[in-house]
Amino acid sequence: MFEDINEAYYWLDQRDDSRTRMLKKLRFYRRQEQGLDFEEKMFRERKSYRTLFLTVGLKPDHREDVTLPTMQRYRKRFFRHIREAGPRDELLYGVQGILWKFEEGGRSGGLHLHLVIFYEAGRSGDVSICRALGEYWVDRITHGWGGYRNSNATKHDHKHRWGIAVGQIGRDHHEMRDSLRKVIGVYMAKTMQEPKDSDADDKLWGTVKPIR
Repeated sequence: MFEDINEAYYWLDQRDDSRTRMLKKLRFYRRQEQGLDFEEKMFRERKSYRTLFLTVGLKPDHREDVTLPTMQRYRKRFFRHIREAGPRDELLYGVQGILWKFEEGGRSGGLHLHLVIFYEAGRSGDVSICRALGEYWVDRITHGWGGYRNSNATKHDHKHRWGIAVGQIGRDHHEMRDSLRKVIGVYMAKTMQEPKDSDADDKLWGTVKPIR
């Protein structure tokens, strides 16, 4: 799909047996297809968004105390607040779509949730919006136990890897959309770092489309 990226790096683990490798490869390409379809749908509906990349999780002191089922409850609560937000709730109502993925370990440590957020273009300040959503997770969803990383604040740090994939992106801004599609179709599709206690019934990836 992406000629300049070794996609196998994001699903292939030499320690896996052949069946596990096959299942991970299928899962990677299924997520890739569904994620890119979601991005295409979002830009058919609106000509531009402020795109955000927010990672939410837990403060180090609480990571050992919170299980995957609890994190799933936090996720569902966060998304329910977003879905139910009305026009008076300016912060949450601005969320137009989300692509999300659970992981464990790595740079963020512990269980964490990556969010690619399509936010209404009319509100300025993608860094401050991303920060406000992270603080909402900490204060309103986890009641102080949560933590977050605002990748919009460090967008240029990732330019060598993906290009600039966050900020104001228009339907016809092909360079930025290509970068966004790499993040969605590769990084958000990867099968590495999946929660160690998860099983086939756990939902670890998905999309959210609030009705506005």
